[in-house]
Amino acid sequence: MSGSDDLLCVALLFCATFGVGSMSFGSIFAAAGPVLAAMAVYFISSCNLHASVAVSKALMVAPVNVRTFSDLGFFAFGETGRRVVLLSEWGACFLSPIAFLILGGTILLPCLFAGTATGEELTPTHWIIVMSLGVLPVILIPTLKAAAPLAYMGGLAAVLADVICIGYSLQYIPPSPRETQIQTDNVVQTFGTIMFATGTAIIIPPIQRQHTDPARLANLVSLTLLFITSIYMLIGVVTYYQFGCTAPATLLDQLPEESSARKLASVLMLFHVTIAFPLLLNPTLYDVERYILGKDADHEVLQKTLSLRAAKAAAAGSGPSKPILAHTGAVGAFGPPKIPTIPTIEEDEGFLYGGNTPYFQAASPPPSDHGEQHTYSGEAFTTSDRICSGLIRTVTVWLQAFLAIMFQASFMDILSLIGATTVTVSCMIMPCLCYLRVHPIATHTFRGKCDRFVCHLTIISSLVLGIYCAVIAMGNISRDMAHFRLFQAAQTNMAANATLADEYPYCHEGERN
Repeated sequence: MSGSDDLLCVALLFCATFGVGSMSFGSIFAAAGPVLAAMAVYFISSCNLHASVAVSKALMVAPVNVRTFSDLGFFAFGETGRRVVLLSEWGACFLSPIAFLILGGTILLPCLFAGTATGEELTPTHWIIVMSLGVLPVILIPTLKAAAPLAYMGGLAAVLADVICIGYSLQYIPPSPRETQIQTDNVVQTFGTIMFATGTAIIIPPIQRQHTDPARLANLVSLTLLFITSIYMLIGVVTYYQFGCTAPATLLDQLPEESSARKLASVLMLFHVTIAFPLLLNPTLYDVERYILGKDADHEVLQKTLSLRAAKAAAAGSGPSKPILAHTGAVGAFGPPKIPTIPTIEEDEGFLYGGNTPYFQAASPPPSDHGEQHTYSGEAFTTSDRICSGLIRTVTVWLQAFLAIMFQASFMDILSLIGATTVTVSCMIMPCLCYLRVHPIATHTFRGKCDRFVCHLTIISSLVLGIYCAVIAMGNISRDMAHFRLFQAAQTNMAANATLADEYPYCHEGERN
């Protein structure tokens, strides 16, 4: 069972992480230059890897009824932690996928139907509606485990799309590399783009809920993210070698509009976006459904996890374990879970990490007496529950489609602000804070000291870069406010949406046009 669960979790993580962001790494290298871009990708990817593993390990030492990132935030920091995680999670998981609807409606679908009567009649608004209808069948799949076959194909589709774009460019487009003019603003602003491509900590809890032996997930996350980072580096280096500072915004933009290669790459990326959409939205859907229905959609996996843990305890001769689900109250998204007192390191029943070595661990605050309490039901979903779940998911997608139509011409600037704030908080800062708060760290050892140092480095660097990028994004929004129009159709060419005066703004003076 563990082998199949390993493949499932790797497929889900790869499909949710590697995709649309991979097509922008040529632009990242063009903006920052090959050396600084490679250093930035490596540093941010390393911090993201540490934060993602930190979430997984923090969940391992939390009680079993801590099922989501918001539960972990409450377990570590009380009501404040829960609210911070919920707000940042909502921004990262609900608003960010709106960019997928806009991407599909303004670039991918129009590219597929270019030159046809349908393509000439339908506007980007119509295509966004078509895109939202296309993701509905995948959204309605009840659990991530049931969507495993699609996750395998979605990850493969993203890789093939990148291979087609790069292969076509190397074969048919002559190299025209120009050296990048290094500018501080251009270099720092790549932080937001890299974060969108690498930020994964927010989806670790739902992926971990799919594994019956979650102790194995930390290594799986590390290896998968290292592999993804290697591909990102390869894409950036090859694209910069081909185009230099003239690299387009995405790999698709470097292909001729009417070429079959561009249409095929668009089909593959459209398929990937359709599969990745519900993966990114899952944390929000899980919280909302758990709050309304009072049930755990991944209850079957939880039971297998408990059975496996009991078998391990019996094999170790430790006798029957304590009833770790005795505190089964309140796992609602908007009501704090009933958290049992953190046991001493000797009383590690129900915890998969721990030892008898000294460690740094702050005491968890007691449960809040405020907030509505919801009873957690261990029962499986009934037919009426599935219908209600389907309605919740349908309404969610419709709301996202409405927002996509409303902000389609201006959403990219707003998305930059979201990335600099909510994605940074949910994928970098809060994971490390929760990890430092609840996970045993042997501070007397060199490894433990390095662990704490990397956590603090991730928090401080993400905070500084996030604030800087947020200020830049707000400046862009303020500058372009006169051009913002609600319900205005977006340009079908990504390059046309740029507000830059020069065609190649990252090149030296005299080479920008």
